[in-house]
Amino acid sequence: MNVYMNLRRKSAKFLLKSTKTAGLVLKLYPLAVSLSLGNNLKPRVEIVKSLLQLHHFPNSKHLRIGDTNDGGYILDSNLDSLDLCLSFGIGDNMRFEDEISSYVKRVFMFDHTIPYPILSNPTMTFFKKGLGLRSTSNMFTLSEVLQMVSPFTDAILKMDIEGAEVEILANFPSEKLNSFRQITLELHGLHSIGRNEYFSNLVKCLNNLNMNHSLISVHPNNWGKFVIVDGSPFPDVLELTYLRQDQNNIKNTEIKIIDLDSNLMAANNPLDPEIKLNFISRIKYIPE
Repeated sequence: MNVYMNLRRKSAKFLLKSTKTAGLVLKLYPLAVSLSLGNNLKPRVEIVKSLLQLHHFPNSKHLRIGDTNDGGYILDSNLDSLDLCLSFGIGDNMRFEDEISSYVKRVFMFDHTIPYPILSNPTMTFFKKGLGLRSTSNMFTLSEVLQMVSPFTDAILKMDIEGAEVEILANFPSEKLNSFRQITLELHGLHSIGRNEYFSNLVKCLNNLNMNHSLISVHPNNWGKFVIVDGSPFPDVLELTYLRQDQNNIKNTEIKIIDLDSNLMAANNPLDPEIKLNFISRIKYIPE
């Protein structure tokens, strides 16, 4: 979560509290989004849900890296023989990068919105540039970064770039993502699926991620709101983790319903209740 987002949240909370309109906003927001979605956009919700099919592998164990609340990410616990981690979007919380540095050989950090941080490990490198669709004076493209840090075989990609991830991953060749054993990201703006451009990019983004990786963890970020669509909560922000597919985890497609709750997951905003994730009900369960 970048520093501008944190400042914006603090400012919004102060304004809502001082004007005593917080309760009204909380009541009107879901109504406004529900009206904007409308019945004609429910098929788009179903498409998004179908592209977020969770895979459960009994041999895979989850590990939380980073803070208990906002700033923590769920990974598969097999972190052996990883070359590096690319982390885009640092903000004012570097605990994920600090902890992952003990598992990988190098950590490359990118954020154009913050001053140069104090690095706790000599294997960590910071670039005061962000990630963008095009190369600019303060933005790298993902292709540029991969070329800069190559060669490597196995890496972790972490993205928390406040919505830019959708367009970037939609336009990035899926085969180039295969260098990443794990991809963890915050997916923003789901309540914007009524916009044709966003929806088109979102579908491309998720299809690219699903091409060579399986979704192993999904968690709604309760800093973002949710609306009820056909009796299920539809969140605006999701935390997702993908594990690269191999020959052992793509053959079986037996569908079972499993418990999605995890004691590793916690509310991003500890002052608000969790968003219960029952909008994903079909899970690819891979037996041993």
